[in-house]
Amino acid sequence: MQTSVISRNLVDRICSASFIYFLFVWLAMLSSPGWSTESIDSDRGRLVFTVRRPLDSLDSFRAIIGDRQRRSTTAKAWWNLFQFDIFTLHPDSYDRQQLTTDGISRRPRWSFDGEQIAYISGLDRAESLMVMNADGSGKKKLLSRQYQIHDFWWSPDSTAVLVSVETERSQDPMENWVVSVKSRSKTQRRMHKWAKGWYHWSQKRDGNWTVKEPKDRLLQSLPPDVTWPVWSPDQKYIAFVTAGVLALAEVDSVSITGNWYLQRTEPPCRQIEKWSPDGTQLLFYAGRDICLATVEDGKFTQVVDLSMRSGSSATWSPGGTQIAFVSSDQHGRRSQEIFVMDATTGQLEQITQTRYIHQDLHWR
Repeated sequence: MQTSVISRNLVDRICSASFIYFLFVWLAMLSSPGWSTESIDSDRGRLVFTVRRPLDSLDSFRAIIGDRQRRSTTAKAWWNLFQFDIFTLHPDSYDRQQLTTDGISRRPRWSFDGEQIAYISGLDRAESLMVMNADGSGKKKLLSRQYQIHDFWWSPDSTAVLVSVETERSQDPMENWVVSVKSRSKTQRRMHKWAKGWYHWSQKRDGNWTVKEPKDRLLQSLPPDVTWPVWSPDQKYIAFVTAGVLALAEVDSVSITGNWYLQRTEPPCRQIEKWSPDGTQLLFYAGRDICLATVEDGKFTQVVDLSMRSGSSATWSPGGTQIAFVSSDQHGRRSQEIFVMDATTGQLEQITQTRYIHQDLHWR
């Protein structure tokens, strides 16, 4: 009996010592630079996106199953078949929140500080630029009933939005507006030649942000098919598609010398998505695959087909270590789901399981 008690006491002491040792090691790991809870979650942020769901109608059901035999000869407008609403989701696939319920909201985009979301609401030829808080509260209209809003860009200080709008004018229909989020005051930029993505945010010497256009020589030096350039975070480079390839131009150099030419290292490209947060890599599509190009000194040094599958709406994580995108459900459904992929290895995970179409991803 005494031997049994001694054995139990010995086991208890060993277990207690093991637990204390494990606890000490775990706390030491958390306190080191590479293991702090803050660093573990520093690149997670939050995803915002649009979900397309069918309306509760026979026409919507037929649209989903592809029944064309009994469909009316008059095509139904999208708002008569589907509802589009905006949601947010943690990239670890929890805390999904619906932010809009009007059925006509889409194309959300985070402000740089992550506190607001700008988005488009409305029907065709009557689109409005809206802004709301990150939790969906405080919705307000910045621009109303526009013929078509092509694109928009938050100022880096999150106080204003630059908007590219197409009007109903038959001649020079494109124009740009700078809209203050707080006051909703508007300033028009109507130079047609700069309207397709050439206006951009630039920081002044006093630290404030303003909208600038490039020098005429930049536009004159590039191929005539170049539109909607994608500006690097420091505005040093623009990326664009010309002759079916992904190309770069150093803005100041070309603007001064008037010289630009292909370097013959440009990869084939269908569409550009985004620069990485640090401006060293570009997300783009070759065919429908999501690809990654590394940029050093204005040249492409590495090009990788990262997804090896069709994808869309690719977006960087805040720290640039991961990429989220939309692709076909891995289990064979016709839904379009959200995936998160490692930007180095290409390892990916499907984080949504629905019957719907996800689109317009943005990560902040």
